[in-house]
Amino acid sequence: MLTVFERLGDACISWLPFYGEAKLAFFVYLWYPKTKGTANVYGSFFRPYMMKHEEEIDHRIWELRVKFGDIAILFWQKALNYSQRGFNDILQYVYSQSKLKPHPDQVPIDKGN
Repeated sequence: MLTVFERLGDACISWLPFYGEAKLAFFVYLWYPKTKGTANVYGSFFRPYMMKHEEEIDHRIWELRVKFGDIAILFWQKALNYSQRGFNDILQYVYSQSKLKPHPDQVPIDKGN
């Protein structure tokens, strides 16, 4: 969420004086353990929203997991099919190259005459 807000802020208010310095100070506030900035921001803004919409968020995460599982299975099936076809093509090529072909100088011997 910070990245989204940062992109919007950079596009809209980056022209303000000391915007870069204020952003750096905010990051230091979030990062520095003694200020407990992340706990304050989470407790003030994100936790109430998360508690209010917890069931919906969990349901959406479950849906994404199911969709991701389906996509992963489809990907592995296609990858396996592609590798099998490639391996069969390689085997056919090796087989076609390994057939014994008579040398043009050799004349087949006719044992019937």
